[in-house]
Parts: sequence; C-alpha cells; structure tokens
Amino acid sequence: MSTLLEHGLQLRWLESAYTKMVTWLVLHPWIGVCVGCVLPATGFIAATQLSEQFFPPADRDQFHIELELSPGTSLAHTEQVARQVDRVLMAEPRIEHTAWFLGESAPAFYYNIITRRKNSPNYAQAIVTLDDNTRPLELIRSLQRRLDEQFPESLLLVRQLEQGPPFDAPVELRLFGNDLEQLKALGEDLRVLATQIPDVLHTRTALSDVRPVATVSVDARQADWAGLSESEIGQQLFARLEGLPAGSIIEQVEEIPVRVRMAGSQEHSLEQLAAAGLFVTAPPNQPAQSPSNQPLAGASGSATRQALGPPAPATIPIRSVSTIALNPQRAVITRFNGRRMNEVQGFVTAGMLPSKVLHQLEERIASSGFELPPGFTLEHGGEASERDAAVGRLLANVSLLAVGMIAALVLALAS
Repeated sequence: MSTLLEHGLQLRWLESAYTKMVTWLVLHPWIGVCVGCVLPATGFIAATQLSEQFFPPADRDQFHIELELSPGTSLAHTEQVARQVDRVLMAEPRIEHTAWFLGESAPAFYYNIITRRKNSPNYAQAIVTLDDNTRPLELIRSLQRRLDEQFPESLLLVRQLEQGPPFDAPVELRLFGNDLEQLKALGEDLRVLATQIPDVLHTRTALSDVRPVATVSVDARQADWAGLSESEIGQQLFARLEGLPAGSIIEQVEEIPVRVRMAGSQEHSLEQLAAAGLFVTAPPNQPAQSPSNQPLAGASGSATRQALGPPAPATIPIRSVSTIALNPQRAVITRFNGRRMNEVQGFVTAGMLPSKVLHQLEERIASSGFELPPGFTLEHGGEASERDAAVGRLLANVSLLAVGMIAALVLALAS
C-alpha cells in the first residue's frame, strides 16, 4: 500500500509499449506529425457538417403569439378572433396568464422583442406566461398545430424567445429589382418553393398583400356645372372622412391634436359615402339646380322664393358628380437601403435550426431551375444575415487580440 502511495500505479507492459512507441516516433518524426494531425483534421472536417446555431433559445417561462388577418380586416373582427384564440390558450393547464395587444406589437418585454407594428387593425400579439420554464418547446409545437387547424384563415405564429438580435422571420430571402410586377412574381415562385419544405409552417411575401381602395372618378362636366373643382371635391371628402385640424389640448404633459369632423360622417359602406353630401353655393337669387333642372336637396323648396343676402349653401350627393368604386392596391412597397425589395419570409417549426431549413430551401431552388432575370439580385436575411453580421463583428477584433497575445508572450519571455 505504501509503495502504491509513493510511486503510484505502475503497469510494466503499458510502460514498455509507450516507451517503444515514443522511441519509434522520434526516429520517424514525419510519421508522428501526420498521425498527430489526423485527429484535429477529422474534427475540422466534421465541424463543416454541423448545423449552425449562433443564437440559442432563451430559458424563460414565456413565449409570444402573433395573429395576422387579411389586409382590410377591422379591429373589431381581429379582437373577436383573438378572444377565440385566447380561449384555446387558457384551456391549457400550463398557461397561467395571457396579455393581448390589438392593432400593434406588444411592448418590449424582452431585449430583442421590438415594436414593429403600429396602427394595424388586422394584427394582434399576445404574451403568454407559463407556470414554469420546463419543456416549453413541446407546448409551443402542440399549440401551433392546434391553432393552425382551428384557425386556417389566420396567420398564427407561436414563437419561442431566442437570444441574439431581432429579426422578423428565421428564414428570409430578399429579392431586389426595379419592376414591381416581376418582383412580385419572383417572390411568389420562391414562396411556393419554401412551402414544399416540411419544417416551414407559414410563408409570406412583402408585395403579396393588397388592400381595397375607394377610387373617386369625378365627372368634370357635372362638377363644373355644380361649381366644384376636383381639388375642392377632394378637400371636402378629406374633411368629411379625416376631419380638419382645429388646434390641440394639453392633457397633463401630452399635447393631443384636435380634429373637427361633420356629425354623422362615419360612412361604413360605399353606398353611404356616395349618398353623402358635397357643399355647393347657389348663385344669388337662384336656387341650386341639378342637371335635370330640379332644385337640389338643401336649396330653396320653391322656385319663386327669392334668396336675400349672401348665397345659401346647399348639398348635392357625391354620386351626382362622381362615381366611386373599390379597386385593389398594393398594401406596401418595401425598400432596403434605398432599393425596391420583395422579402420572402418563412417561419419554421419551433426548435428547428433556421440554417438547416435555409440549406434545404437553397437546394430546392437550385433543383427547380429558378433563375433571376438581369437586373435582379437575391440576398439572405433573417437569422442567417444577423448571424453573419455578429460573426463579422467578432472577427473584426481577432487581429487586435492576436497582437495583444503575441505582445504578452514577448514581454513574459523577455525575448
């Protein structure tokens, strides 16, 4: 026992084999160098086959849900759908609390959750709090499947909290070009390819959203007869729908603008808007006439009644001098660094590495024969772009660190 404590465990056969191996390697140094490089080289080769995850998930008892309906959806309908989703959430025993924010993004409750959406009636976001932070990934995936099945008309994203800088979608492809129609078509082709990947839950493109816009076509002859110009009609419509600025009031430390709008000017349909009145001024001593030589609504009821003093204001329906129709209009034209862009976004299964999904998408694009026309370019966004930017910032300091380490060694060895 004392010998073991003094000299340690000694294996004569192992000591002999080790001595012979070291002696042989000293006599054949190049073989020793090659054998010593095999293991590190194997490690570097294997590292290229690993999926990249620069920003791991956060270990928190919270996640958030984004709800988006079609453009033009009212805030009341968005609230109704949000309440239905909330009932599904509260039926889960692990969920303790939910907080919904309608028409805008939630406050920055986490360092990389920023406010992106404002004044969006078709959008809502929820902050969900669990009873603990164990295994939230399983619950997130389960809720995503259930919500997709129960609300197929909505874009619902159940998203876990992650580390790193913020980004809209894990997988993003940015198409740049000048022709909007061609940008839209190319983006739709890429979006279809992305939907063919199993781990891509939802996709969307920036130029695919359209919204209905009421277009007012003024009949110049009828408007001229009524004594109105196109600009005057536009000003009256704007004042009726949006109101006119009339100063402001001070509420504690906040200045609130005040707008004045006509009573009963809340038109909810094109028919109501077309029937709304435009102000005209009747010529002196003559009632305002319509094209059919009939007195206008709001003018003198008798042709024999003579107006005294200044001309009396009268109203004519908007439809008498114009036609109103709904036409589709592109909801937004996105730009990145001053260039027109159509961004294709892909939202992946929670816990799935975005780099792996992006690699599958690149393979799918290459095999499909997709080609960009002249003048168009394609770049990566999302997690890949933020990861590359973070790595670039780290590598920018490598040279300084190397110089510092060499200087420390020189000073320490005094040579």
